Amino acid sequence: MPIDLLHQERRWFLRRSTRIALAGSALATLAPAAWASTAASRTLAFSHTHTGESIELTYASGARYLPQALEQANHFLRDHYTGEVGAIDPQLLDLLHAVRTALGTDRPFHVISGYRCPATNNR
Repeated sequence: MPIDLLHQERRWFLRRSTRIALAGSALATLAPAAWASTAASRTLAFSHTHTGESIELTYASGARYLPQALEQANHFLRDHYTGEVGAIDPQLLDLLHAVRTALGTDRPFHVISGYRCPATNNR
């Protein structure tokens, strides 16, 4: 591959990566405030690639998170090696909902790994 083409592809990749990172930062900053002011329910769907499980849950209504749904999300996103359940930040769910809304889709997110306990991380 000619060096000029390699540099162009690298520049394109770096520009694209920077834009995605900036957009993600903006969504992470703005999404919680935007969702807190709405009366609409927020729903997400997940499909886990390792366990074969699927779930669709309404985790919030307006500014109120639904505790039972958050527990379901925590369990679904558990460490699939040990079964240990960790607390998933509800703002992450808001960010995923913002992405889902921006894409105009109701398709599930494919989960490869959710919570990972310290023992799993040290493997």
